[in-house]
Amino acid sequence: MTPHEAGLVVAAWRRHYSVLLDAGGTLECVLKGRRTVVACGDRVQVARIAGGGAIEKVEPRTSLLYRSDAFREKVLAANVTQVVGVVAPDIAVDENLLNRWIVAAELERCRFVLVANKADLPGFPALVARLAQYRSLGYPVVECEATRSAGPLAGIVAGERSVLIGQSGMGKSTILNALCPHARARIGDVSDALGSGRHTTTETALFMLPGDAELRMVEVLEGQDTAALVAAKKWDCAPEDVTFSNGTVGDGGARTLPMAVNSPPT
Repeated sequence: MTPHEAGLVVAAWRRHYSVLLDAGGTLECVLKGRRTVVACGDRVQVARIAGGGAIEKVEPRTSLLYRSDAFREKVLAANVTQVVGVVAPDIAVDENLLNRWIVAAELERCRFVLVANKADLPGFPALVARLAQYRSLGYPVVECEATRSAGPLAGIVAGERSVLIGQSGMGKSTILNALCPHARARIGDVSDALGSGRHTTTETALFMLPGDAELRMVEVLEGQDTAALVAAKKWDCAPEDVTFSNGTVGDGGARTLPMAVNSPPT
């Protein structure tokens, strides 16, 4: 019988995965069996095979988030404790999508934080004003200019297992590189290991941060900007109609998400 090794999935692209082994080193793996579903952040058991490894078992999860659009569902991140949604003034904010991120986070008992990026742009004050409705509901809104400093964000991710989510152009990669200086090289290394040269990034990658923290980068690929982050538990109503009887995780109050509105004309 082939001995198993324990590890953490730190990158995922289609059915190829990079696993950080508890014993040290990284092993590029495929799935054993088509019914197995693996997400970045999963704890797994792998067996050595020719050319790499095979994931044979996924340990129980504490949370699971996936992407859903009109055509398919795709698992993204497991064992997350915090969802960090990134918005910016130069990209139209889809509040219906933002509400879905919040619902997904709440259903998985994760903390939700909004990051308003690109504070240097002229439309930033108007964006912050629009986000005031979420701050009033108890969700932190962190203002930053990630190209200059990640200081406001460092305390938010400290000690958490976070997933960074946002539409293309919001500055997720800039935030990631500011928080994790080795991230740019890391993305290239993982892509080279898992891809065939056609893809420049993985769909999801996990990065270790100082202070026993983890950050998962959800990369929005071309044609998927409208995809929504969804919890493993589904709902049968619109996100804006949801009231949480126990409120934001841990605060004990009731919350009703605001109705989604169109972005104001620019």
